[in-house]
Amino acid sequence: MKVNVISINTTASIPLFRYIINFFINDIRANVELTEVHVKEYNNSYKDLIYNKILAFDSYQEFMNQSLKNKVKKYLVILNKIRSIYKAKGDQLIYTNDYQVICCLLFIQSFYHKNSVKIIYHQFELMELKRMNPFNKFIYKYLLKRSNRLDLVIFPEQNRLNYFIQESNLGKEKTFLLPNSCESVKENEKMTKHSLFDKFPKGSFIVAHIGHIGDENFYLTNYLTAIDKMKDNADIRFLFLGRQSQKFKNIIAENQLDNVVTIDNVPHAELKQIYPFIDLGVILYKAANLNIEFCAPNKLYELWSNGVPVIGHQLKGLKGLFEQKEKGILANFENSQDITDTIVNFSLKSNSRKALLETFENELSISIGLKQLKNKIHQFKVN
Repeated sequence: MKVNVISINTTASIPLFRYIINFFINDIRANVELTEVHVKEYNNSYKDLIYNKILAFDSYQEFMNQSLKNKVKKYLVILNKIRSIYKAKGDQLIYTNDYQVICCLLFIQSFYHKNSVKIIYHQFELMELKRMNPFNKFIYKYLLKRSNRLDLVIFPEQNRLNYFIQESNLGKEKTFLLPNSCESVKENEKMTKHSLFDKFPKGSFIVAHIGHIGDENFYLTNYLTAIDKMKDNADIRFLFLGRQSQKFKNIIAENQLDNVVTIDNVPHAELKQIYPFIDLGVILYKAANLNIEFCAPNKLYELWSNGVPVIGHQLKGLKGLFEQKEKGILANFENSQDITDTIVNFSLKSNSRKALLETFENELSISIGLKQLKNKIHQFKVN
């Protein structure tokens, strides 16, 4: 089987993609061809596949500011690529996480009568029609109306799956739940400590937020207020690792939060030198829209896979994932004092990294989900 992975964006921005790519190569034993937009600063390096660059940018910022000409070019390249797949001989599978690509697929598909091309749509981001511009709304409605033509749709979270079925013509038998997880870290695996920890006093209890920190979609003000309340606690320190909004930088500077360390993005490979040395992770999302309310963040699973408990707000996407106490706790992030009390309580008790690692290995590891996905793909019937 030939597997065509297609994206009008860069797959390197989604950590789970590297597992998906390797899954197709090693588990499905497929010939893989990846067609995407390349962003140099992500240092994307896939092996054992054919790699096609639709466009190439030096930085994420350059990619975000791409011209209208480049946006049009992307779609022309994608349409031509899909047409060549339908004209090719042999069994073909197309995998994409972009609804725009799916719409192009469904359009081209209407001109061919072949059942040897299977389509998998992996929806990482939930789309709400009321929040879309007229053009995107039009093409997304096209997808929803013809979703029964898809062979499989993958979702990272149960609420997202239910929402899509409700909005579309897709049957539940064509859906699959695959959390944005990762591989588990072995308990006795030797870790190298990142140099950023030199910024913390020895023996600090480190609370970390990993990833972009923005404005209206985060409990930023409440969290920083909670941090300010803990300035006199010499044992607790806070780390922000990832892109930061100007608002965040201004608040840090204005309040002189000496118990906070901020670091810009680091290469994803370096995170294995960071996660194991964090004592508590934090998810700061607030329910600004359904995509966040039904959150399924990869950082949650990456923290758990390293034995790090997590705190977050009581979002629908997180409820049901915190059954075991070693995973952490959901608090009321509308109340800064509740955040403070939760963190202080965690710093005073002994948490079992071993228990969390065992739970992750047995229940949440990406290998479990990919094994089930393999069985699902093998059920595809080609006439």
